[in-house]
Amino acid sequence: MKTKTQKIIIDGYNVLHLIEPYRSMLQKDLETARNLFIHNLSIYRSQKMLDILVVFDGAAGIPVPHQYETRAGIRIMFSRAPQKADPVIINLIRKAKQRRSLIVVTNDREIISFAKSAGSQTLSPKELADRMSAKPRDDQLLSKIDNHMSDEELEEWKKIFGVK
Repeated sequence: MKTKTQKIIIDGYNVLHLIEPYRSMLQKDLETARNLFIHNLSIYRSQKMLDILVVFDGAAGIPVPHQYETRAGIRIMFSRAPQKADPVIINLIRKAKQRRSLIVVTNDREIISFAKSAGSQTLSPKELADRMSAKPRDDQLLSKIDNHMSDEELEEWKKIFGVK
């Protein structure tokens, strides 16, 4: 039986403006702040097996790599300037097939209100940052390791490492 991957939509700049170290970095280098956030999200995604889409505002006069791309397993979307990310996110929620299992990360009241009325879950940027920085418990790590090895496999590893 195939398990459903949790889907998350993130209001990109909303999160970057509220969470350190991204907030400080934004004033120096927007692209570096975005890239660090995407990198950190990719690590979180791989630990939790999530489907993550980050939506950023597309600003007039600021070049963006592509309107839509996937980097390190994270889907990234830029709204078309001068449109903000908010209506794009609301439209994505509206079109979602599994709204009840969708998590929307933002501090924007309008998006939160719409997401909740659609039956979706919401997280604040701080809650996302806390989840991203949480260390996995030992039992979570051990559950991902197959501790069962046949006698033949054990003997093979002993030979490889010169253990008698």
